[in-house]
Amino acid sequence: MINKENEYLKSKPAAAYLKVSLSSLEKGRKSGNGPPYVKLQKSVVYRRCDLDRWMEKQLVGTV
Repeated sequence: MINKENEYLKSKPAAAYLKVSLSSLEKGRKSGNGPPYVKLQKSVVYRRCDLDRWMEKQLVGTV
């Protein structure tokens, strides 16, 4: 059984998961302001749990 929390997503599915454009995700990666990622040779992948954690850090205001 795959643990969804530790599932790895390539850039396009990661951008869709975050509901941002692929170019926004790539710009964030290059500037150091995006979510953590793993570089595997020429591929970039994101762990779902890191995407969730990064989104939590973007939260503004009170809930």
